[in-house]
Amino acid sequence: MLSFLETRHVLVLHCRGKNGDDGTVANLKLLALLRLSVERNQFIHLHCFTGNVYVLNRWLEFFPNTFFGFTDRKSTAAQVEALKLVEKNKLLSESDAPYFPKTYGGVSTPGSLYQVARTVANLLGLTPENVLGLTLEHTQ
Repeated sequence: MLSFLETRHVLVLHCRGKNGDDGTVANLKLLALLRLSVERNQFIHLHCFTGNVYVLNRWLEFFPNTFFGFTDRKSTAAQVEALKLVEKNKLLSESDAPYFPKTYGGVSTPGSLYQVARTVANLLGLTPENVLGLTLEHTQ
């Protein structure tokens, strides 16, 4: 599919490791693969990012136009540290509806985005409205 990718497109990727794995190896393998066929200036959306600071920095080193999507899920300390280091102009909030279970029961819907924004905002010391505004700005 990458042969059809043009710089005007946004490449949306979802990368995780195996259960019990922090995903570092999977992300580094994906990066190695993409570096062979994707332009450095390509816009990339890392959907449901679960990486640590090392993974975050590698993505930005090789693909500086990478945006990082976060959902309302329980995060490890390493993932929270990475979230806190994401530049605000690279931050996206996602509901991942309907595939992501809500922390308070049931499955997510697009309407769950406010809960996601509240979770991200609490971790970053922002308001949910700030986080939603950043997401709107960055998706445009």
